[in-house]
Order: sequence, then C-alpha cells, then structure tokens
Amino acid sequence: MKYTSQSLSKNVQKGVYAPLFDCLSKEEIEIVLDLKGLKESIARELETILNTRPVARDWKLGDAVYEIAQHLPQYFGLRDFTFQQAANEVGRRAIVQEIIKVIQAYEPRLKNVQVKLSLSPTHSLSATVEISGDVKFGNVMERTIFPVRVKNLFHPQSQSA
Repeated sequence: MKYTSQSLSKNVQKGVYAPLFDCLSKEEIEIVLDLKGLKESIARELETILNTRPVARDWKLGDAVYEIAQHLPQYFGLRDFTFQQAANEVGRRAIVQEIIKVIQAYEPRLKNVQVKLSLSPTHSLSATVEISGDVKFGNVMERTIFPVRVKNLFHPQSQSA
C-alpha cells in the first residue's frame, strides 16, 4: 500500500498527550489534549504540586543528591514555611524561589516560570500565587498565567526549616 501525505495526515493526532495521572483518574479526559485542555491539565497539576506537602523533612541535601531525591514521592510538593519567612521581602523572595524550583521539578510542560506571591488578607495560613510561564503546543509557545491558592502554606513555627 502506498501512503500519501493526505492519507497520513488523517491518522496523525494533533495535540499533546495528557499526563499519566490525568489518564488514570476517574474523570473523563481526552488522551490527546488541545491547547485549552493542556492549560487546564497544567493548572490542575500546579494546584496539586503547591497544595501537597512532602513527607520527607531533610531539606539540607547537597545539589547532586537533591537532583535525584526531588523525583522520589516523599519529596513531592512544596514544603511549609513560617510566618517569619513571609514577614519580610528577603523571606518572600526565598519562598518564590522555592516555588519556582518545585514547579520546574514537577511540571516540565511549563517553561520560563515566573511567580508572584500575594499573602492572603483573610486567611493567614494561605497565599495566592500567580504563576506565569510558556506553554508549548506544537510549534507555538504561549505565555499563560495560572492563579493558584496555596492552602496552609504558613505555620507559626517551622517543622521543616
């Protein structure tokens, strides 16, 4: 059988594959995502990452060990921070850098990540994080903003610092 470009294009799926856990969830989800579905998938993943706290408490790992350890389940998520860390600009910058590091480790579909941290005026333990990054879809990179409410991010005393 001879294939033509027209017959081949009928069988080519346009889009990107959904992450494994999206495919395994109970929700009905398309296995191949369009741009809107890709953005929704990234938004769900960002919310999961930032609202999950790692079980492991040892954050004083060397860089080489951290590169391996960050992919283990016990290190998944964003660690807790103290009120004192959020009280000044230097502490907030450190929190933003940690958020960027965690997003880069666990959400590879988002590139050139930037983060703005806003403390919640109504809930002292929470914060709103505005994440912007480039989403690649085919040959197109589109800058997208994802607002995420991070619950129970701050604690009076650090258990992990």
